[in-house]
Amino acid sequence: SYGDAVSGLLDERASRILARDRRAVLLLIGAGSDRFRRSLVDRHPELASRVHATAFVEPAALGNHIAACDLFVQPYPDGISSRRTSATACLSHGKPVVTTRGHLTESLWHGQDAVALADVDDADGFVTAALRLIADEHGRKRLGANALRLYAHTFALSRVVATLKAA
Repeated sequence: SYGDAVSGLLDERASRILARDRRAVLLLIGAGSDRFRRSLVDRHPELASRVHATAFVEPAALGNHIAACDLFVQPYPDGISSRRTSATACLSHGKPVVTTRGHLTESLWHGQDAVALADVDDADGFVTAALRLIADEHGRKRLGANALRLYAHTFALSRVVATLKAA
């Protein structure tokens, strides 16, 4: 299933990131995150103290959880697309995101420097991009600022309403 594919990508890439940067901590946000954490820690018990999960988060509290994070890792088996509300939520908070480029990735994600993109099949590139950003505060801030600009230009409610009115 699609959920299993996402979980598989996240498990593989997050565990590699955590193994290579022993200071990194993973916060899993949302419904099912506690179940995913248990599964990840069962396979990688050495990560137990650095992997946390919120379980379901009330919408009013989601922004606080997003704000608490320095970097988001969001691999999708078919690539990031404008349908990914979890990704656009990160953009709306000006947060840097490492994600995947796949067959559903629209052109708006290319050339914006608003997310760090690695091909779906390029696990090494994904992990390297995440580790580079973990170590580079300036790079995270730059990517986050570009993410916020992309959000305001493309996804903000005022922009969506204007686009619908024009159609």
